[in-house]
Amino acid sequence: MAVRHVAFSLFLICLVVFSQIAYSTIGQTTITSSGTIQYSELFDSCEKISTSNGDWSYVSSYENITIDTQNMVEGSGCFKISISGSTWSSYFWKRPNAAVGWKWDLSAKAMMRFHIFPVDKLPSGGIQFQLVSTESGAWNTHVYPVSNLTINQWNLVTIDLRQDQAGSDMSTALKYCGQVAIIAGVNQVSFTYYLDWFESLSPPTLRLQAKIVPDTANAFAGDSVTLAAIPAYGAGEPFVYLWSTGQTTKQIVVNYSIVGTYPLSCKVYSSNKPSEVVTANATINVVSALPVPTQLHTSGSEILDANNNTVFLRGVNYGGFGDTSSGGFDNASGNDGYKVFRPDVVYATFNAMAKNRLNCIRIMLVMDWWMRNFQGCITFPSSGGIGEYADTSYSPYRDSVTQTVSIANQTGLYVVVSVWTSDYTTYGRRLELPFPSNAFPTAASVTDFWLNISSALSAYPNVIFEFYNEPNGADPTLTTTFDQYYTMVNSTVSAMRQNGFSYPVLCQWGYCGGFNWNPSGGLGQDTDSWLYRASQILQGQTNIIYSNHLYRYHGTFGTPAPLWSDLVSVRNWLWNNTGYKLPVSLNVPTLIGEIGAVYGDATELETFKNALQCLNEWNMSYLAFTWRPGFWKLVDYPMSNPVLSETGGVLVQKIAEGS
Repeated sequence: MAVRHVAFSLFLICLVVFSQIAYSTIGQTTITSSGTIQYSELFDSCEKISTSNGDWSYVSSYENITIDTQNMVEGSGCFKISISGSTWSSYFWKRPNAAVGWKWDLSAKAMMRFHIFPVDKLPSGGIQFQLVSTESGAWNTHVYPVSNLTINQWNLVTIDLRQDQAGSDMSTALKYCGQVAIIAGVNQVSFTYYLDWFESLSPPTLRLQAKIVPDTANAFAGDSVTLAAIPAYGAGEPFVYLWSTGQTTKQIVVNYSIVGTYPLSCKVYSSNKPSEVVTANATINVVSALPVPTQLHTSGSEILDANNNTVFLRGVNYGGFGDTSSGGFDNASGNDGYKVFRPDVVYATFNAMAKNRLNCIRIMLVMDWWMRNFQGCITFPSSGGIGEYADTSYSPYRDSVTQTVSIANQTGLYVVVSVWTSDYTTYGRRLELPFPSNAFPTAASVTDFWLNISSALSAYPNVIFEFYNEPNGADPTLTTTFDQYYTMVNSTVSAMRQNGFSYPVLCQWGYCGGFNWNPSGGLGQDTDSWLYRASQILQGQTNIIYSNHLYRYHGTFGTPAPLWSDLVSVRNWLWNNTGYKLPVSLNVPTLIGEIGAVYGDATELETFKNALQCLNEWNMSYLAFTWRPGFWKLVDYPMSNPVLSETGGVLVQKIAEGS
């Protein structure tokens, strides 16, 4: 990519304050407002629902919202929102009416407070508050994540609307509020919660404070990097900008031709108050391009390139090929990349990964879609489950996958081509094993798939195949045993080798909490482990890499997840209980195909950081989940110029430390 545009925003750190209100009994409790309500039609007691502007509205096809008169915290009732498991997210919104000129001016009352009561669990896709502004006639969405909630009790959420997640300049946007909404990312799982008592208050006076977002940018030598200084709050315009480069404009462009680290700073103050000066700092890391991938092979526990140099595969997961035949490389949710393969976005996305020193991406396919060269996407029938929508205006599946592998090769990335499911037609859901299914009734039919795709992609030296994502025997509708599955893997590897495909292949067994190298949390003998049994069945095969997945949220460290997250405890648990000492003792190459942290959870993030530290110490490869916004997000949109989340920043840091 010739030009690198990075938006650096000087803004106050996003403030979302959560208080938990514990009541001796759940019932009517009067809460007195601590400030003047600006618009009674917006900030209310949550006791009226309709489709009219000025009232709360919802999507009735998958949400049921009623007025509950028992669990409210104020007034005579509250909203009870129940979401079915047939959708990915719920959307509960309110818009201004003609009485207020079709907009709310929130600039003077920019502190939002409301109460939320999650029942029994939190949605896996998280909860967020959204404000949509309508300045200049466009609809602009501003996101405020809602995290650290406690289930089965009321939580008081306080949001400073002046500071959205992206660090936008909200001074104009708050004068043109056209919609507010509560979004719950349920990811096809039912969820219930209560909402009560919205109010807007005068926010505290803020001094001018600044932060550059992101505080680190990576670029290739010769790239132009655009820096924009955007002050948040203070004495007001006009602002003065004094860059360390000597420039005095709000936006500057820098270009460095030599690999190295370049610190930058910008002093900002208002000409109305020149004594209040703030300084924001940034660092530009100019890096060299990744080496051109060569065919990998294994020796002992090492993964080696064609020149016998050790390669640690460290990167990310991307799951769009389980949703749409284009791969879904979007610059924003719902962008046309969901329908049509966007090579420009893919190039930019992979270059962004390479600049952050990620050298591998894992994609997950639908086997049946490859064999049929499917055009279309998944659907969610009202009867439940997952269906297919066929549409020839969508990019053909094989073309999208092949171009993705090709672009990855050109940008220096290896690609783990894994399988999400064999098909969606057997039971309308992901299958835990590839056979028997409608599309692949026998082990031989699975082998045919791998011969087909390995032949099609054999020209690309950056390919690694993974036979199935989290295969396990937990599905009662599938009768395949561990031995039958690995007998299929063994015969498939032999067939691929006979067909001339000598590249590495990846094997695993188990699901999340049961995904230990040793059985029963490490209590069994080494010879009882799936890794030992698989290695015995595959004895004599070459270039086999073994995989595991690591999630605190899904039970790697026990259920319920422990409160500890320190390095010593994480290291001891992984080595002994999860059994990471076993692949080391067996001297086999390993790749941790997924490791993730729930976004916004401090304990999850600390565990994630320390687990990566352990994997670096043990010289293991790993791929974090996932390079998309959401519950496990490593980045925010746009994908072609992503902003790293805190989790993504930890990943990049640990990869740099382990290189």
